[in-house]
Amino acid sequence: MRDLPGIGRKMEQRLRNAGITSLEDFWNLNPKHVRRIWHSVEGERFWYALRGVEVAEPPTSKRHTIGHSHVLAPAMRPRNAARLIARRLTIKAATRLRRVEFYAGFYNLYVRFDCQGSKAQTRWQGHLRLPVTQNNFTFLKALNELWQQMSRERNSSRIKQISVTLYGLTHQDKLMPDMFEALNDPVAKEQKKHNRLSKALDIINGKYGLDTIMVGALPEPVSRYTGSKIAFTRIPDKAEFHE
Repeated sequence: MRDLPGIGRKMEQRLRNAGITSLEDFWNLNPKHVRRIWHSVEGERFWYALRGVEVAEPPTSKRHTIGHSHVLAPAMRPRNAARLIARRLTIKAATRLRRVEFYAGFYNLYVRFDCQGSKAQTRWQGHLRLPVTQNNFTFLKALNELWQQMSRERNSSRIKQISVTLYGLTHQDKLMPDMFEALNDPVAKEQKKHNRLSKALDIINGKYGLDTIMVGALPEPVSRYTGSKIAFTRIPDKAEFHE
């Protein structure tokens, strides 16, 4: 049985436990029985594939958001230093967005303050709807607007955690042609220019190393504190450690 691709030692033992010791035994099973042995629909798919029946691939999970979150070290918690972290997280998220060939229509900023109080007092969150984009400049502008709004509404001087999320995602293959771009709209033209420039930054940094070229100044501690980490919810792609 192990001559069949996809049947390893453990699966062979599971088949033996079910009384299946030969290819003939397996061939004579019905597909639902194979599913029970596999404890998965993959067993039934295997049964059909063995007979040359083309089976549609299961749908892949749909990507809904792209973002980064960071708990700040004490030295980076003053508001001015925290804003630099927020900028870096924004650019990291935008870089990742371009790498997976998506565009986003919303930018969300979440802040948790380093202070005592109720949940409403220690947290702030805001979002902006954007022209569907994937460039650094539009997202940084959104960050600036939300940061100013947050500063007006909360007077805490220290920030403990920052999360940046891009959502309302559309894969570039499904992006509709921009009617305003066709009409020579200046906003659409600026978006196109900024998208090209952001991709050029990705190419240069990919070739010569992280932060070879960047948007604005980046103090050395910020780069050190915002590198990719192994998250609880997912395993980062290898490329993220260079973004």
